[in-house]
Amino acid sequence: MLERRHLNKDFGPEGLDAQRRYLSASAIGQDVLRDTALVEETKPWSLEDIKRTKEFLLKVAPLTHPRLYPNYWDHLLLTSIYGQKIAEKANLEELQPQEAAVLGLTHDLGKTIVPHRYLRTNLVETRFAQRIGIRPELTEKNPPIPAILGLGKHPVLTLDDLSFAQRIMDVADNLGKLNRDGSLFDVKQISGYAAGQSGRYRNTLWPSEKRGIKALEQGKQALAITLVIKEIEWLEKNYKIDFTALREEVLQEFQKPENQNWLLQARNAQENLNPKFDELLGRPPVKTVIFDFGDVLTAGGLDEKLIAAMAKVLESPAETVSTALGAILGQGALSAVLKEEEYLERFFQALGKPFPGIEEAKKVFMQPEIYEPCPGMPKILASLSQNPNIAIYVLSDAVAFLAGPIRKAIQENYPQIPMDHVYISSERKVAKSENRADFWQKVLELVGNPDPSSVLFIDNNEVYTTSARAVGGIRGLTFRGDPDSNLSPETRLEKEFAQAGLISSSLET
Repeated sequence: MLERRHLNKDFGPEGLDAQRRYLSASAIGQDVLRDTALVEETKPWSLEDIKRTKEFLLKVAPLTHPRLYPNYWDHLLLTSIYGQKIAEKANLEELQPQEAAVLGLTHDLGKTIVPHRYLRTNLVETRFAQRIGIRPELTEKNPPIPAILGLGKHPVLTLDDLSFAQRIMDVADNLGKLNRDGSLFDVKQISGYAAGQSGRYRNTLWPSEKRGIKALEQGKQALAITLVIKEIEWLEKNYKIDFTALREEVLQEFQKPENQNWLLQARNAQENLNPKFDELLGRPPVKTVIFDFGDVLTAGGLDEKLIAAMAKVLESPAETVSTALGAILGQGALSAVLKEEEYLERFFQALGKPFPGIEEAKKVFMQPEIYEPCPGMPKILASLSQNPNIAIYVLSDAVAFLAGPIRKAIQENYPQIPMDHVYISSERKVAKSENRADFWQKVLELVGNPDPSSVLFIDNNEVYTTSARAVGGIRGLTFRGDPDSNLSPETRLEKEFAQAGLISSSLET
């Protein structure tokens, strides 16, 4: 009864869904992290603790909240690497390097349960750690974010209000992020990220959330950034840490194959279709499967193959063609805001070539090889179509004049898919690339308004599968392989479908 009162207090209207994630993930932590230095005070820190913590996170990944973005895993790993390297260089008895690495990996556990609740994640994280059995003195070495924002009875006002361990982990947490170009944050990027922090949280629920967001809007985040700068200066002055060199070290470590493989495993695990997780979360099984067209059902899309073929016809460098396409796609072409003739004219204008007329211009995009099916996909679709409980649809972002060739390719290679189950963005006047909630609502309406959790969207672009999951509440699975396990995208998809009971896989025979 006491446990249930705590859960209701922590989650409230978030309800049974959050409780199920919390209890299931905590049980995994109790099992995987037992006998580690996270739990046993007398055990010395070792690399085994880092290994077991990563294993725990991989096992928790399928239970994470739909709004948890995949860059969460990058942030955990980067914070871990930063923390470990700073601790090594500072050589403080208060914070062991392996301990710092584990702190980095576990410092945002609350986000796996309620990633959209600002500061509420801190309370959930504390409960999470307590239930697993992680030592309180360990979690107290993470920076107290509410206090740094000036909230609570003991706000952080100066550097002296933080322990040495908290200073190190605060720096690691703030620097452990990637820019879109793959470079690591520096102080300038930290400031820019902080400026948009309050805008990332909507529909606040808890008083702690409201106070936190109000603190951000009142500029308290600027004080937090000032504190990070002072922490960096303290580390430079007292421990001679060169942060320019350190950024390169961290990036090199981050890019090591074993670390990139772990990130891929975490992303793939987050998309896992194992029905045991449906049971744990009280989630319905998959009933509707929606496929992207380009680079999933066929080899085509705005990829290197198409661009190379277009470049050959146009007698232009592939890089020029790619740049010209990129310049106009964001102008509403995929949702028919930009009419097809205007789209083609702008493409040739961006290419620096005279417009040859609409019919000749269309031919440039009609490269036959891009409509060839991806290897193995016809067999998988044929098997999936044998399941009477599954409805199959196709969803494609495409300009209007490609709708005909797309439908023709589907008829020839995937005759199991009804033509009235094929949806083209330019015909529907809204595109998945716009990343809007109303787009996914329209998709749900098109497929009969089922429970969003029973709908699976498959795309080769993680941006779109993430949007389906985080914005639309639809399950998303990224069409990609697993090099470490020697799995092609098709083989991985077949294994996931077989695991979920959607098909009878040839892999089992």
